[in-house]
Amino acid sequence: MPATTRLGKAGADLLVCLLLLAACTGDPTAEPRQEVSATRTEPSWPPASVLSLPEPTSPDPAMGRDAKARVVAYAVHLVDQVQYALRTTFPAAVLRSDAFCQICSQINDLAAEAHQDQEVYDFDDWSVQVLQMRELPDDPEVRYWKVRTLLDQPELTARDSSGDVVGTIPARRRQTVLVVGHTDNEWVIYEWRVVEDAPGSTA
Repeated sequence: MPATTRLGKAGADLLVCLLLLAACTGDPTAEPRQEVSATRTEPSWPPASVLSLPEPTSPDPAMGRDAKARVVAYAVHLVDQVQYALRTTFPAAVLRSDAFCQICSQINDLAAEAHQDQEVYDFDDWSVQVLQMRELPDDPEVRYWKVRTLLDQPELTARDSSGDVVGTIPARRRQTVLVVGHTDNEWVIYEWRVVEDAPGSTA
């Protein structure tokens, strides 16, 4: 009888332990639960389609008998850099943002704001027409040119990361003055500013 009593107590103790163990561990045959992360993966910005755009190549600044043609080519190149900055939302290094390059500052500010807001600009190609150009007084190492241009900016449509239109900038036609210098190795922008809105501008 005493042995039976001890066995019954041991069985009762074992049952209690099993019940407690089951309460703590749950079903031992259940699959482990996967933790659900609360962190959402943000899409990369700018989109890959924008980053694949080729960066414009600067024309050779070396002096020569076709110096005027090179300056005209550089003016076209700057407009290509404007379009590249706005489409990629990365300010262009060649467009130096300072008080003397009004257009550079405006374009780089627009690009930086679009990048911060995760927006891209959708627009047709810009165009530039050289109206006048003249070489400024000679320098032993640098040749300076003052170029008057007609700059056609199309309407700019800003789209957010979902492709929805969030704003527009009206098309404008403006006369600008560009002052550039070049040596055999590099181009330098000294000034690029708006003179006036040209006839036909919607601004």
